[in-house]
Amino acid sequence: MEVNKKLILEELMKYKGFSKKTEFANFLEIKSNVLSNWFSRNTFDEKILFSKFPEVNKVWLLTGEGNMLNAPRQIQPNKEVDTVDDLQIPDLEDEDLDSFDNSFGNKFVKLPNGEYLMYMPLFEWDVAASLLDNEGDTRHPDYEDVAQHVVVVKEPLRGKYSAFRIKGGSMEGTAVNRYIPDGSIVWGRELQMSHWRDELRFKKHPLWIICSTDFGRPTLKEIVSHDTSTATITVDSWNPSSEYAHNVPVSLNSVKMLYYVFKVETPVADIY
Repeated sequence: MEVNKKLILEELMKYKGFSKKTEFANFLEIKSNVLSNWFSRNTFDEKILFSKFPEVNKVWLLTGEGNMLNAPRQIQPNKEVDTVDDLQIPDLEDEDLDSFDNSFGNKFVKLPNGEYLMYMPLFEWDVAASLLDNEGDTRHPDYEDVAQHVVVVKEPLRGKYSAFRIKGGSMEGTAVNRYIPDGSIVWGRELQMSHWRDELRFKKHPLWIICSTDFGRPTLKEIVSHDTSTATITVDSWNPSSEYAHNVPVSLNSVKMLYYVFKVETPVADIY
């Protein structure tokens, strides 16, 4: 039985929100007459569609059977760190504390059980917007008085860590691991610009806080690909209502700051 490729093209157009074939052709980076031929001849170039729709199920694309989208990536909580629940936070002015700051300003306080409290600045939604003006510098004098987020770590961590509060839920589908509710806190480690020339480790760390002029403020995204030859990353939003929903290219030249997420803390449970 012949595959109805015209219907598949129509479904892809609907999925991306294109009402005109010219818009779809521009997205695919092909000429309008090529797309018209695809529709009229019930055909298409699989390689082009695979490259433009990496999240689409290849079986569906080739046969029209099954689910259109791949199953969402399963996200498991990070077991190397823990949240602070009923632990009493020590007074940082106590001279007897076994504490120190790393080279990026994160404070560590040793606990009796040998673990450590780690402190990092917590950027609320309204404050985080100014990071773009300050070139993504979380140690800018404007942020001296921001609240501190505290987590428990098994040993002092290297690097620069910050936390960000999510405003508005981020949800796609019904899988628990694709839902980040309003008020959740995400925190992670900044990746210094000198490492952006190499391929980002987005397979190990899929979620990132990205401070880009394209978005206007630090934003939580999943990085799905990185083209080092053009210094371009492709990002996906877990919020289907976002105008930056699926497979949006972002030039690293527009990015001021990149954090790979270590943990997502929600009011219910840690989901990452």
